[in-house]
Amino acid sequence: MKSKSLLIVVLLAVAAIVLTACGAMVAEAAGGSAPRLQTADGTTRTLTANGTGQVKLAPDIAYVTIGVRTQDRDAKAAVAANSEQSQELVDALLAFGVAEEDIQTTNFNIYSSEDYSQPFETKPPTVYVVENSVFVVVRELESIGDLLSTAVEAGANNIWGIQFDVSDKSAALSQARELAVAAARDQAEELAGFAEVELGQIVNINSYGGFPQPLGVGGSGAVAYEAALAVPVSPGMLTISVDVTIIFEIQ
Repeated sequence: MKSKSLLIVVLLAVAAIVLTACGAMVAEAAGGSAPRLQTADGTTRTLTANGTGQVKLAPDIAYVTIGVRTQDRDAKAAVAANSEQSQELVDALLAFGVAEEDIQTTNFNIYSSEDYSQPFETKPPTVYVVENSVFVVVRELESIGDLLSTAVEAGANNIWGIQFDVSDKSAALSQARELAVAAARDQAEELAGFAEVELGQIVNINSYGGFPQPLGVGGSGAVAYEAALAVPVSPGMLTISVDVTIIFEIQ
């Protein structure tokens, strides 16, 4: 008798659970939320779309690395000559109008090498090479040509390119992200239309990029730049590019 009573209690409990689950499904349907379509293994069906947003900006700042390279058979003499020449370079940049905080030493290097520039009998003599470079921020782009001329006249014989940039890219980045998301949504809606399905909510979104493509003039050496300075430096336009990947549910 006790066994039959226990069986009845269990059956009633199971029936209550089933009725509760059915009621929840009815309530969800009545609330207007579309049920998620799932595959045979129970995973949610999704659609992935990609989008790119690009915004062009005029550069308002530039970076250039300028250096002095000296060599001598005596290490101390090479260092002394380089120190004097490097100080003359920094003084010339300051006199030109570059702020002290916009000049930063980025490299100081001493190494030995063999000198093939002079005649030798059995073995080329060993010389000591000293390199000292400064990273310079140029905030007035129209002055770049004159600045480089000043640097070369002050003794710079290593100039490593010019890279243009935009000091404040926040508004452009936001606009590029907006364009990228819109492009991804357009692609998703197009794909959904071709596949005859309806898009649901966004499951995941990832953003990539956001860094401008560097624009610059490459090269090094005083001789190369003495020729290049005859040509005006043109900053062109920078492109801020953002890519997004969005995953949508399929209803």
